[in-house]
Amino acid sequence: KRGRNVCKSCAASKSLIELFKDKDIESYYCKDLNPPIESVFLSTVYTKTMKFNLICPRCGKIHLKSAEAIDRSGCYCEQCARLMSSIAKGKTITVSSIKELDDMYTDSELNSIPSSQVSVNSSEEAYFLCKKGNFPHIFKKSISNMYVSYKNNTKTHGCPICAGWITLEGFNDFKTRNPEIAACWDYEN
Repeated sequence: KRGRNVCKSCAASKSLIELFKDKDIESYYCKDLNPPIESVFLSTVYTKTMKFNLICPRCGKIHLKSAEAIDRSGCYCEQCARLMSSIAKGKTITVSSIKELDDMYTDSELNSIPSSQVSVNSSEEAYFLCKKGNFPHIFKKSISNMYVSYKNNTKTHGCPICAGWITLEGFNDFKTRNPEIAACWDYEN
């Protein structure tokens, strides 16, 4: 209840939604692990200590974050917040900044993180689309390994299928690459 005998900090309290409406907190607030968002009111006294479970908008992991940290870096987990900060400052090379890698990186349901938010030094695996030849194909590889292949200017541009490490029927299998020998091949012995 608000009235004459209420302390200044309680009278000045605001709802969590009201405090962080620019951070889109409702979308990332974990309803199963927190009290109902409509019932959370913060005063300036408790802003630093109260913590909430949030879902990171970049990686999708659930993490615990204080209201002060939400104010500072949004709903991102600490790892993603550092990455997003270094990307914004121009200190990190992203996949989208290298045209050849960006063309191969598939921004779809396969890769949930856009190429503009992925560091080329990331050990995370992602899906890439290789358009070599008449048979486009998708493969999964770590982003840092793809960047090394790009820097070394390999003929296959890091594609394990084009390099022959993985067989894809109709593209680099024995029957497709050597049809004359495959016709004479004895499959029973």
